Amino acid sequence: NTATACRGSTNDSSNCASIEQTSNQASIEIFSAQPLQIEKTANNEKTLNLALTQKFNYNFTVKNPSSLAATNVTMLDTLPAGIRFVSPLTATGPTCTNGTAGSAPTVAGNTLTWVIPSINGFNNAGVAASCSVSVLAEADPAVAVSGTPYTNTVEIGKVTATEPGRANTLSSQALVNFNAAPEGLVLTKAFANPVVFKDNG
Repeated sequence: NTATACRGSTNDSSNCASIEQTSNQASIEIFSAQPLQIEKTANNEKTLNLALTQKFNYNFTVKNPSSLAATNVTMLDTLPAGIRFVSPLTATGPTCTNGTAGSAPTVAGNTLTWVIPSINGFNNAGVAASCSVSVLAEADPAVAVSGTPYTNTVEIGKVTATEPGRANTLSSQALVNFNAAPEGLVLTKAFANPVVFKDNG
């Protein structure tokens, strides 16, 4: 394309010159705000078998798969009847990869609230930024029943941010089954001393 540039009055063609336009393209980079992601496990397992007296950790990881940062990220997790958070609340973390961890979660009743000040967008390598925390839990002896599975789910829409369109669209759950004995424990019975049976006939 050709453009014309003029100085002074455009009626005087001697003041004008033609300029060859070599390119009319402009680069536009579009950023999209994708929903946050949540991953929940129990002792880093999706299914966990324990004795009623054993404590365990619920592990939470919030990921930001977008190139845009998420601020004031808030996660809510409500435990099912039969499981409770250890009192006083005992947490490991939080820690972040490319984010601001902030304070430990808080609990009211059976609901855990975890606020993350910010999780940055993924870096040039395409690695999603994330924050993690672990919280100690146990069976509620007044309610829990041995052999009963207890599923705890972080529901859809329970991880939010200040920016619109960031609420999680997928849930994540962990199952804990309280057995009479810890997983992997084998009970055997044997005589304390060798016994020899003889025929007296």
